[in-house]
Amino acid sequence: GTPIDLLLSNAGIGLETGRIGSLDFDYLQRIVQTNTVGPLKLVDTLVDNVAASTLRRIVMVSSRMGSIGNNLSGGHYGYRASKAGLNAIGRSLAIDLFPRGITVAMLHPGRVNTAGGGGADAPLSAEHSVQAMRNTIARMGNHETGVFCTYDGQSIPW
Repeated sequence: GTPIDLLLSNAGIGLETGRIGSLDFDYLQRIVQTNTVGPLKLVDTLVDNVAASTLRRIVMVSSRMGSIGNNLSGGHYGYRASKAGLNAIGRSLAIDLFPRGITVAMLHPGRVNTAGGGGADAPLSAEHSVQAMRNTIARMGNHETGVFCTYDGQSIPW
């Protein structure tokens, strides 16, 4: 297949699934299917294309909400679980694909001013977030495989 230098996996749905005692489990499963299983399926399908390239990078767009250590507000069960699961998958991919020279990272794009992201009051423009992520990816060395960090390269606790 065609070599892919950078495989950027970005999937994100997940409005609030409700409160304990009245959770919408069908929607929660759809969130996990989209945000966690979908990106793994993409990597599984295209990993040989990435391995055939020069740069060999896989970036999973994650979220700070996938950090267990940073969860100080609760709620958002489906979204949090889906992004924590994505981070676990990304970390395993980093280990499994290291022998093939593939670097894997999970990046939090920040609270971005988009309809699907942080909303109109979010502090970051999409352009700023994307440019910072591009810079972070460009600086990333093979020894940094498996990192979970912000768009500008700051480490996020698991």
